[in-house]
Amino acid sequence: MATTAAPYGGRVVKLAGNRPNPLGNSLYPIASNYGTSIYFGQPVVFASSGVQVPAFADLNTGSAASGTYGLYLGIFMGCTYTDPNLKYTVFRQFYPASTVASDIQAYVMDDPNAIIQIQANAANFNVWSNLGTNYALSAASGGSATTGNSNLSLDTGTGAATATNPFKVVGIAQGPDNINASGYVDVLVQARSGLHIFNRA
Repeated sequence: MATTAAPYGGRVVKLAGNRPNPLGNSLYPIASNYGTSIYFGQPVVFASSGVQVPAFADLNTGSAASGTYGLYLGIFMGCTYTDPNLKYTVFRQFYPASTVASDIQAYVMDDPNAIIQIQANAANFNVWSNLGTNYALSAASGGSATTGNSNLSLDTGTGAATATNPFKVVGIAQGPDNINASGYVDVLVQARSGLHIFNRA
C-alpha cells in the first residue's frame, strides 16, 4: 500500500493454493527490431514472431498477429541478447524498443497458476467487496527506461464479470501497511480461467 500512486506492474508472489513461487522463468524469443519496449513486470502475450506486449489493456479478442490477451503468456522478467554495439551478451531489466539482434530472448514467468501482485490505480479500493471480479490494466504497456520497471496498475474502474477483462481479483497482498480500502492497495490477481495460452484449445 502507498499513500500515493506508485505503480510497478505485476510481481509474481506465489502460485495458486498458497504454494511458494519457485522463481522459474522460461525463455521465449523476441523478434529483432520489435518496436515496443517491454518492461519488468509487464504482462506479455505470445504472437507468431515471439513475445509482445498486448494490443489492448482489456480485450481478449484478435489473432496472434494483433498480440492481444487471447494469447496471454505471463509476466516479463527481463531479457538477454547480444548487444549490437558492445558485441557481447547482456542481461537487461527491460527490452529497449527496436533493438536489433538475432538472439533476443525474454525471461517470462509463464506458470498459468501464478498469483500476481499489482497496485490499484485508485485510492481506497475495496478488495474484499470485489473478490472474484475481473479487471483490465491501466494501459496496454508502459514503464521507465531509468528503472526498467513497468508502470502498469489495476484499473479499478473496469470491474466486471465479463470474460474480456484479463485479471481476476483473488486477494490482498500481505504486509503491515497494506490495508484494505486504504490508500493505493496492493492487490493479488490471477489470469482468469481460460485466458492463459497453455489453457486454451
